[in-house]
Amino acid sequence: ALFFSNSTSYKYKVVYAQPGTSVSLHPTLFRRIARDGILTVPVDIRSGQQLRITVIDGDRDLDWNKPDTLTVLVLSNKLHEGGEVVQLTETSPSSDNACFTGSIVTRDSHLSNGDNDGFMNTVSDDVLTVVYTDPQDRNGMSLKVIQKTSISLAGSLGKLYLVSQDVYRSLMLGDSEISLNVDMIVQEEDPMYIVIQDSDDETVVRQGTLDIFGSDQKIELNMSDAQASVRNPGIFLFRLNTSAAQVLGTHTVLGSCTQGSTVVVTYNDILPYQSVSAYPLISKAITVTASPNPIGLNEILAITVFDSNINIDPLKPNTGSVLLKSSRSEQGTSEVTLQETSESSGVFTGSIKTALSSIYSARNSLTVNVLPGDTLTVVYETAPIKFLIEG
Repeated sequence: ALFFSNSTSYKYKVVYAQPGTSVSLHPTLFRRIARDGILTVPVDIRSGQQLRITVIDGDRDLDWNKPDTLTVLVLSNKLHEGGEVVQLTETSPSSDNACFTGSIVTRDSHLSNGDNDGFMNTVSDDVLTVVYTDPQDRNGMSLKVIQKTSISLAGSLGKLYLVSQDVYRSLMLGDSEISLNVDMIVQEEDPMYIVIQDSDDETVVRQGTLDIFGSDQKIELNMSDAQASVRNPGIFLFRLNTSAAQVLGTHTVLGSCTQGSTVVVTYNDILPYQSVSAYPLISKAITVTASPNPIGLNEILAITVFDSNINIDPLKPNTGSVLLKSSRSEQGTSEVTLQETSESSGVFTGSIKTALSSIYSARNSLTVNVLPGDTLTVVYETAPIKFLIEG
């Protein structure tokens, strides 16, 4: 005979084993006292937010050695929007008050989808109904437990940019007139400048995360650590160092960033519960040289640019250009054409001749008129791939 106290909470197991055999090889019968299941959902959420669901039901803890699962049904008052069966998982292998949690994503959309497609389409003023069927309440009867969640206005999906150092600095200082364009090329060993633009409340934005995937490394950053722009509300910034060498065990440097390797940067928005990604390409560092320096009169100035990014056609030599400016402001700016030295070399060369003359040379002529003491400046403008990725 088995005797138990009148405690309102107990659990026991009954094991039958033949003499001389191992107890572990025989069936074990688990029992819990029956209780009413408790279903909890938020009173309201914003359209596009996750709906988090919790059920507490001690007698659903059937296996004391591993977490159990149960399901709930989520329904909508929207016409033709299908229901979703959501699985909840026990938070620990065994407890007197077994707690099961799970969630389902809502999407801000006027469309209606079928059953069990993995999400609920919602708009403001919709109502979601969550139904938990308790197999045994305190009286041993099956019972449906129902809770409702109201839907309010949606948030806005954040935007992700990779920008140059100059744009990053301007945003840090609060330049409100900076236009954001994605600079998809990152030079080897240069930092990666990441900007997130999200107009939702800052407390919500800072619950999000940023994932950076390299060839052999993943870095997870919290939006709570992002720098906020001084005068631009909704602008958040990260600066991440890169290295061509392999770097493991750190969240401050992204390693194995060599020419041609692709990096995936993903912003995980909380409201709506979606992600947006960008795919920067790693390139060799761009170099510009001009010789001789100093240069004399009636001499040829040889200009060399290394930039694999303008090697557009790998099957033939490509062309590029630089601007040559004089310290005499009235002197016309000359554009010097550069020719790639061979197929896919990434090395571009060109030249221009200096001529002793106080007369200003014509714009884009083959010579540049100079006087003793003048300074010539070679200006090369990179041509990164610029586009915005949203998704």
